[in-house]
Amino acid sequence: MAGTDFGMRETPDAWLSRVGNATRQAARYRAGRVLLAGDAAHIHYPAGGQGLNLGLQDATNLAWKLAAEIRGWAPPGLLDSYHDERYPVGLDVIDDSLAQCGLIANPSREGIALRDRFNRILGAQPAVCQDLALRLSGLATRYPADGKIAGQRVPDLDLRDAPAATIFGLLHSGKFVLLSLGSPPDAPSGYGDRLDLVTAKLAAHHPNWSDARALLIRPDGYLAWATTADEEPPLGTWLGRP
Repeated sequence: MAGTDFGMRETPDAWLSRVGNATRQAARYRAGRVLLAGDAAHIHYPAGGQGLNLGLQDATNLAWKLAAEIRGWAPPGLLDSYHDERYPVGLDVIDDSLAQCGLIANPSREGIALRDRFNRILGAQPAVCQDLALRLSGLATRYPADGKIAGQRVPDLDLRDAPAATIFGLLHSGKFVLLSLGSPPDAPSGYGDRLDLVTAKLAAHHPNWSDARALLIRPDGYLAWATTADEEPPLGTWLGRP
């Protein structure tokens, strides 16, 4: 387009890219058989690599729901919940990226002073730094759910008397996991193709998890349901009919 060669070449040890502050989000992440994820669903200033984390979480949220639909066991509305869960997260990241753009991409005297002052404040507030790190990584994402801990990403807690050493080790099959931290639950029939039943104990004390009796963990690592009592898990709501 410029009519001349500026001498730029792709080399093994250099990477050139151009980014802008264009910010867009699709109005719908699903329209019939068309589903959008990652940069097809949202674009924004790339500070902090948030777009990569956001796109990966889009994919993991969509993948198991799409597989359930294809295999014929998805309960009504499961595939539509992809948009319902991920759209607000994308919008939140867009707002974060706009704030970062205003803070770090402002070369004016006022912008530099604001950035320096903000850096000094962060240096004196470890709790704020931790909160920002969780937001940037996407680990603070939580989906609407009933209960104190349901809806959040399950941590990789160490287990005893389990087929895997940690909770994440239980998720390799790509199925739901019903993890009982007390007595073994009654085995539901007809869900073997989409649900693993595990009885185990936490290997250490965790204040936020010590009262939990059972956890229903989604294939993407988020808690669909949790209880501190002897309750039946809502398998039909999440796993459809046996």
